[in-house]
Amino acid sequence: MKVLLLDHEAFYIPEEFRSGMLRPINSNLYNVSEETLQKIKEVLKDSPDVIIIGNNMLSGLKIAVLVSDELKPKTIVVWNYMPIEADVEKYRRLGFSHFCDRQSTSVRKQISEITTTISQEERSDARAHYDLLRDAQRERDQD
Repeated sequence: MKVLLLDHEAFYIPEEFRSGMLRPINSNLYNVSEETLQKIKEVLKDSPDVIIIGNNMLSGLKIAVLVSDELKPKTIVVWNYMPIEADVEKYRRLGFSHFCDRQSTSVRKQISEITTTISQEERSDARAHYDLLRDAQRERDQD
């Protein structure tokens, strides 16, 4: 699993996700430069399985606007503490829905929710594909 970490800390990432962790940015994420934003845009093209963005005193919003609508359901925004609702609302307005503190158990729970949702969608897509094939076969059999 590719976990893209866009945060200055990694201590809270559960051990089982560290082997696939991408951490391309080694700069100050409290004051995000244009150069850093360009690097992040490039990395996001690789379609990671999960993205973790550090709020970092709301500087994470500069990163969040770079995340495509397709990747937003796979993104977790983290805080050092349980976030205040006003901060969460800023991310919600951008289309994000996964938020937690920087505790490995919280992050593990969010990753689990994301991967479960993805698995259900994949099963649904596979079922739809099967139904199309079955219907096409029936049409051929009738001809």
